[in-house]
Amino acid sequence: MDMFYRGVETSLIALTLALGLGAATLSGLHTRAAAPAETIMLPMISVTAGEPAE
Repeated sequence: MDMFYRGVETSLIALTLALGLGAATLSGLHTRAAAPAETIMLPMISVTAGEPAE
């Protein structure tokens, strides 16, 4: 079961990284004249698992 949670955690970290890179890339592609700076905030995702039952 521990490997399952590690897999989920790794998948969520990879998804967060991909979304962050995509947002940073897309925000740099289009710029508007005289527009205020845009801020993109992504939530921190953390998954923790307890000790495995023996």
